[in-house]
Amino acid sequence: MPAEGRGSVFVREVAGPPGAPVVVLLHGLGATSGLQFAPTMNQLGEEFRVLAVDMRRTTSVPDGPQGLFEGVADDVASVLKDCGLSHVIVLGYSIGGLVARVLVRRHPELVAGVVFAATFDRVPQGLWTAPLRRAGSALALLPQVPRVRIGLPGQKASDAPPDELDGGLGRWFAGEVGKLHPAVLSAALRDTIRVEIPTTAELGERPLAFIITTRDRLIAPRWQRAFAATAPDAPVFEVAAGHAASGLSPTKFGPVALAACRSVSDRLAGAR
Repeated sequence: MPAEGRGSVFVREVAGPPGAPVVVLLHGLGATSGLQFAPTMNQLGEEFRVLAVDMRRTTSVPDGPQGLFEGVADDVASVLKDCGLSHVIVLGYSIGGLVARVLVRRHPELVAGVVFAATFDRVPQGLWTAPLRRAGSALALLPQVPRVRIGLPGQKASDAPPDELDGGLGRWFAGEVGKLHPAVLSAALRDTIRVEIPTTAELGERPLAFIITTRDRLIAPRWQRAFAATAPDAPVFEVAAGHAASGLSPTKFGPVALAACRSVSDRLAGAR
């Protein structure tokens, strides 16, 4: 789909029941909406119209002074306006959760509620910033991605607790991040540590929900729970899987994602 003269954006859609509420899915860094959400889209499509927007994976970040997250948020807004949609529910996964917050700030009329999955409030110092400083550039950081993900320098995959990492998640994640142009990766890493990303308090009265991936070794569950604690009235759902739960553990993630989106939708309906 066109994005206001800045090229096109790839969008996947499941129509859902007639007149169903709309859920917009925002994937994480190093993935596509297909890798992140293909099985989940069909499960959500039982009750919702579902749109999944690909983050730009071009040779450079969008032109202009805005950061990558602002550019992606504006892409999503353009898609929604082109489809004649507003007051949607946004599910932001990992870095997609940060983009969701930027989308609310820049286009508040479009977002009625938000589900945050496997995401965080602010990047804990040392998670990505320290390796990035040591590497000197995003390009030099790429070979370190599997070690950064595990969180223990030099740890071998065979030493890690059994979960989807044993199925090659580390290699998949490194390979997907490796497809990104360094300018895109650098922009995403820079945007994750910016203080301008809205807090949950700045999202207003919108209903929120949180999905915690309890076996996550990229975004630690304690960081996810700390983020959820910033909105104490929002329901919290848990998935016993790692960071790629939506793609590699769809039988676990899909029903939880459906329940989380339903919780937001029900509160929106009750407020009308």
